[in-house]
Amino acid sequence: MAKFHERAILIYGKSQSAEGSPATVSATDAVAALEVNYTDEISSEDHVYVGDELDRDTLTSITDRSAKVDFSTLLPLVDVTEPFGTTPETLLAVAPLLKACGGYATDSETADSPEVGKTAINVTFTNNTVLNSFATLEVRRSSADEPTYERKHQITDCRGMVNLEWELGKRSMLGFNFMGNFVDPARVAQITPNFGVQKTRIAPVLRAVNVIQAELVAVGTAFTGIGTKTFCFSKLSAPNLFGFDYSRFILSCLEGFSKGAVTTDVVLTRLMDTPDTGVFMPENNLEGLFKLRVTIGTEDVDTVAVEFDKLELVNYANTAVGTYAAQDITFKNRGFTTLSFDAVRNIPYVI
Repeated sequence: MAKFHERAILIYGKSQSAEGSPATVSATDAVAALEVNYTDEISSEDHVYVGDELDRDTLTSITDRSAKVDFSTLLPLVDVTEPFGTTPETLLAVAPLLKACGGYATDSETADSPEVGKTAINVTFTNNTVLNSFATLEVRRSSADEPTYERKHQITDCRGMVNLEWELGKRSMLGFNFMGNFVDPARVAQITPNFGVQKTRIAPVLRAVNVIQAELVAVGTAFTGIGTKTFCFSKLSAPNLFGFDYSRFILSCLEGFSKGAVTTDVVLTRLMDTPDTGVFMPENNLEGLFKLRVTIGTEDVDTVAVEFDKLELVNYANTAVGTYAAQDITFKNRGFTTLSFDAVRNIPYVI
């Protein structure tokens, strides 16, 4: 009997070519996850036969079965060790996951002068473009009792949500929650995961020096750019970053999850301030519309930025940061969201 240690678990993710067409994962599709929680979702219906008061004869019908998996990973940086590719997946391992969460992906590389020998790389995900992307995920468990085999749980036609939370004094992370079609578990040959640079190219612990832009401005006002901080915060929380929810559907030819746009919350935690001219006060700005952009990283080298182009301030609540009075300021995300990753690749100059 094979026994599976709770930590001996891996997850793999790959974009599908189309709905209903599972992808074949390989070693390089491994995700450097911090924890993985997989569950089978079983729906049933009871049919109760009439009889006397002691009759317990019923029929339970399994009406549907799907699967869910959630996991988190440290906020990645663009891979600058490989030549520029034609898809974001070559530059960012989590690209298939972010696309399956509704993030339309683009990438670009801009060359500097030959004497400088550098190129600027950008990978961007946004929900301002219609996207019908699916992923195949595999949860694999290994056992010392069967060192050459794994127990594989495949989930097909996956769609999901990504949660972003940036907190000062901690590593920034992305949290994923996926749902998809259930496939019977299988005993398969073990593969050795290839994480590439996922465990080395990660955003640093978030400190004041790593926050290089924090701008909250009224809708219609332009951002100033890197180096500008119009507010000081302790935490930025954006669950379901791209703002989609999913409903189960079952057809005679296909099963899966339909997608629809929803309004989500964005919460800023900051110290309570003294009312004064030029000081942003949530008490005076209920129902106000704002744009928010926060960029973290190292200027001109490795940065990650999140931007919300239309937030409505709807609530605020007292909290604490250390022993200081603070406020959780809640906005409704009524517009589009963009998550962008930038890096600089050094290219040897050849005369």
